Amino acid sequence: MSYKCGKRSKCRPRPDWLDPHQWQAFLRRDERKFDQGAVGKKPSCLILCHPIKKRINRQELRNICKSGNIRSMTWKQFTSICAWGGIINGNYHSAMQQWANWSQFRRTLRRSNSLEDIYNSFINERNIESIKGIRAAYATKIITFMRPDLNPYIMDQWTSKAINVLSRKNRRINFKYIGKYLSDNNTAGDYVLFCERMKQLTCLYHRQKCLRKHQSEAERADCFESRLFGRGGSNRSRWRQYVIRNSQT
Repeated sequence: MSYKCGKRSKCRPRPDWLDPHQWQAFLRRDERKFDQGAVGKKPSCLILCHPIKKRINRQELRNICKSGNIRSMTWKQFTSICAWGGIINGNYHSAMQQWANWSQFRRTLRRSNSLEDIYNSFINERNIESIKGIRAAYATKIITFMRPDLNPYIMDQWTSKAINVLSRKNRRINFKYIGKYLSDNNTAGDYVLFCERMKQLTCLYHRQKCLRKHQSEAERADCFESRLFGRGGSNRSRWRQYVIRNSQT
């Protein structure tokens, strides 16, 4: 699908699942100069021998995950993904203790060209407790940064809530949560549908905003996804505040 702006754009019309009023609410709250910047924690805070001693941004993480064989995830790449996501240290160490048991998931991540198969492989490993410490949201982070060729997106508590705020009430995805976090009961079908909707909105956003500086699909996806995610903490973005007020979960 093309993301180019202008009369010759190949973007499809606004999807029928999208609530036009909520989409306008998002655009009104979009911060033109929004920059997610470096987030999470330093990778070296998780494991001292990690060579990166500072917090990293999305592009730096993409460069880290491109180094070497992009389809063969190393512990340094996994640690960088976890640090960028702000993982709890105890959860990270639980995951690393099981690293040797991740073979099936890492093999599927490397070989498969199906988002559904990769996601299911992670859930299967979770079900037999070969993978501990991380849930589905972190699996989608791994897939997003290790397999950008599949055009995946990060499905976590904020992007999932935001996509449903933007959806018509009878077309929302039935996400499952444990407390405020996504649970492993979210299916591969949920994830694939989520990614399809994110792709549609990425296209629509860039067509309407005509943001020509973002050339690659990964850059366009990062640009939109970071805005949909919003900014948390004490200085919440206007869109994050709106999602909190209007989310049903």
